[in-house]
Amino acid sequence: MPHPIVALLAPTPADLLHPYGARIREMRAQGFQVLACTDAGPETSALEALGAEHRRLPVAFPDDPARLAVAWLLLTSTCIERQVLLLHSLHPGLHLMAALAARAGSVPIALATTAHDPPTSPLARLAARSAASLLDAWITPFAAHHAQAAAFVPAERLHRVEADLGADVRAVHPRHPDAPSPEDARARFGLTQTARWVGVVQRLGHPDPALLLACLDRAQQADPALGWVVASCQPLPSDLLDALRRRQAQGRPVVALPERARPEIFPLLRALDLLASPHAAPHPGAALALAEAAAAGLPAVAFAHADAADLIADAQTGALASPGDVAAFTDALLRIARSERRRRDLGAAARVRAEQRLDFEFGQAHLFNIYDELIKAKV
Repeated sequence: MPHPIVALLAPTPADLLHPYGARIREMRAQGFQVLACTDAGPETSALEALGAEHRRLPVAFPDDPARLAVAWLLLTSTCIERQVLLLHSLHPGLHLMAALAARAGSVPIALATTAHDPPTSPLARLAARSAASLLDAWITPFAAHHAQAAAFVPAERLHRVEADLGADVRAVHPRHPDAPSPEDARARFGLTQTARWVGVVQRLGHPDPALLLACLDRAQQADPALGWVVASCQPLPSDLLDALRRRQAQGRPVVALPERARPEIFPLLRALDLLASPHAAPHPGAALALAEAAAAGLPAVAFAHADAADLIADAQTGALASPGDVAAFTDALLRIARSERRRRDLGAAARVRAEQRLDFEFGQAHLFNIYDELIKAKV
């Protein structure tokens, strides 16, 4: 009997690999074949190394109707040809296309996960409602988004899986066997041992350059010895990279680490004293960074948009500032940075909260239970 096939849909290999890489490995271990349906990207080989079969679709720009139409034809053809059992869309711009392809391709089960804010334009709201009417399940990791999605997703199809961000709570544990000491981690990344280091660290995407630089400059004006590390698994925008290098050339403790391999991010967290998330609006990369910082026992400072407010308990695991309020953001960051005891207490509470709410194995079991219930009900 052939193995059942699960198709996972996302714009790029990175969009699929970072949230779902470990789940792909587990799906393969459970006997599923996995089709990774994304556009081309440098991390395609990493997906294939996990055992997924890559199918290229022109979906890197989900707001392009012409490309989506071609993608729909290719995805529908793939579903028919491979007799896909379950199609799971991981980007809101692709949910309706996935739902329509599932119907046309006779896929028994179609579902969606979204960690984004609900659509705001009339056309996008119509697409979301249309997708919700066709999908068998709609999953969101955040309480705020869950409540908002309830306006257009039937209650019996709406699920909340908090650990569905892709954060690896156990891999970043400070007592993980492979975790370096803070001193060794700082030496590895060329950070001075005496400074306190703030990190803007994201495996997926990057923060708004103007907002990040405004926060960095104001914080260093108040505390010139406070170091900043800006790191990403992806390239940093050229204007941001140039601005950071100019500040470094001035002798300021500023370090840019673009295009770092994913395994480097977890040791980097050990070198930091706290995480800064200068995003004025929700961003899936920011949510993932906040979750992994908490798992690493780091306090975090963020603007109080929906994702951050769900992941940070203000004054308990970090601090929240009104979106766009640079003064409030940096004041909160400085209060934490200047107190070792406060950093330690907030970080310990963040770690406990991450273990309770974001444990990967718990989230994986929850997701697979949703799959199992749908398979039993539909097949």
